[in-house]
Amino acid sequence: MSEFQLGLLGIGVTVVIAVMAFNKWQEIRYRRASELSFKSDHADLLLESDAQAANAVAQEAPAQDGPHVLDANPDADAPSLSGKAGQGARSRTDTSRLSGAIDLVALLEAPLGLSAEHLDTSGLSREIARRISFEALSEGVWVAPLENTRYQSLNVGFQLVDRQGPVSGPDLESFAAWLSAIAGRCGARAAPLDLGAAHQEARMLDKFCGDVDIQIAVHVVAGNAPFPGTRIRAIAEAAGLGMEADGKFRRRDEDGREIFSLANEGETAFQAELMRELTTASLVLEFDVARSPGGNHSFTKFRQFAEHLASGLGGRIVDDNRASLDGSGFDAIAKELAAIHQAMATRGILPGSADALRLFS
Repeated sequence: MSEFQLGLLGIGVTVVIAVMAFNKWQEIRYRRASELSFKSDHADLLLESDAQAANAVAQEAPAQDGPHVLDANPDADAPSLSGKAGQGARSRTDTSRLSGAIDLVALLEAPLGLSAEHLDTSGLSREIARRISFEALSEGVWVAPLENTRYQSLNVGFQLVDRQGPVSGPDLESFAAWLSAIAGRCGARAAPLDLGAAHQEARMLDKFCGDVDIQIAVHVVAGNAPFPGTRIRAIAEAAGLGMEADGKFRRRDEDGREIFSLANEGETAFQAELMRELTTASLVLEFDVARSPGGNHSFTKFRQFAEHLASGLGGRIVDDNRASLDGSGFDAIAKELAAIHQAMATRGILPGSADALRLFS
C-alpha cells in the first residue's frame, strides 16, 4: 500500500472517531438536559404520583446548569413568538412556568436552536393551540421565551384540563404529531410521550376540578326603597373594592388576584358616570372558591363585606333561592370550604395559585 493510500486511511479513521465522539457528546448532553427539565424543575406528570407531583410543585427549584441561549440578538427579521401560542412571548422576569401538575411537558433539544418559526401553532385547531405554552432553558434556568431569541432547549407544555373539560385522546395525538413535525423540521430530539397515561391523568384531574370548582353567590336585597348608586359606590370603595371595565366592583390582593366581586343584579352594569342616577333593588356578591387566593381567610373577607354592605344599605342577605342567609349559614359554608381547600392543598394546587388560575379558566 502506498504512502498516499495509508494517509487517506488515517484521515478516514480520524473522521469516524470524531463523528462517534460528537454523537456520544450529544447523547450525554441531551440526557442531562432531560433530567434537568423533569427532575429539578417539574413534577413528572406521567411518572410521579399525585403526592409527589404536589411536593415537586411546592418545592420547585431552578436548574443549575444546562444549554444556554444560542443567540440573544439574531436577525431582526426573525419571527416573533407573540400570538403563536397560548401564553405567547413573556417577559424574562415573568416567573410563571409550566407545571407537571397540570401540563403534559415535552422537552425539545435542538443543537442549532429553535426559533419562533418552529413553534407556529396556526395549523392547529383553536382548542389545541390555546392549551400550548413554552418555556426555554437560559443560563441554567427555565424562563419564558423572549422574542427574537433562539434556544437549544425548550419545554413545550400541553394543558390537560380547564373549565371547558379535559383534553381528548385525538387532541393529544394531534399535539404529539405537531411536536414530532417540529422536531423533524429543525433536527431536534423530542422526549417520548405516554399519551395513554396523559389521557388518564387528564380525566382524573378533571374529576378533581369538578369536585372543588364551586362559585358562591349571595345577594343583598332592598326592603321598601332601592339602594342608591352613590351609597353603593361609597361603601365598596371604602372597603377596598374598585370599579372595573366590565361594570363590577372587585376586591383584589396585592398581586392583583380577585378575592371577590360585587355586581348590580339588574340589567344595567355599574358605570362610574351613571352612579349618581342609579338605583337598584338587588346586588350580587360572588366568590370563586378555586381562584380566590388565601383560602378561608378570603372567604372571611367576603362574608364580612357582605354583612357590612347589607348593614350600610339597610338591606338583607339572601341566597339564590331568596332565603335569608345569617351567621349560621355562613358558618356552614365556611365548614364546607375548609374541606375543599384541604383537598386542593393535598393535590398541590392552592386556591388562587398559578396552576389554579390556569385550571379554573
